[in-house]
Amino acid sequence: MAHQVKLAMDGLLINWLKTVGEAVARDDVIAEFEADKATVEVEAGASGTLLELRAEPGDELDEGAVIAVIGADDEKAADAPPSPAASDEPEPPAAAAAAPSAADGRLKASPLARRIAADKGIDLR
Repeated sequence: MAHQVKLAMDGLLINWLKTVGEAVARDDVIAEFEADKATVEVEAGASGTLLELRAEPGDELDEGAVIAVIGADDEKAADAPPSPAASDEPEPPAAAAAAPSAADGRLKASPLARRIAADKGIDLR
């Protein structure tokens, strides 16, 4: 049966270290993930063949999101149920809120928030 690789925390997928069709061992690192000021390595969790990648580098993902499917060579990724957390449907736009700013008019945002906003074309003001 196919094994789903799930994230243990919220964060940003930096890059994949393995490709679809590649054999992986249970403790192989398959991806790098940025979460709260640290880069975390995501392990396969099962031995087999990497059948599917469900996220792209740069995607902001929630805890519990399925990012990959691992199974036997003859197995199909469709055998694993799709993850509701990793859907490709765009989220509805949030109501515009005033960004916090310092008394001198500077915008208060962490470097990670600034980089993610820049990558996604979001104006923090």
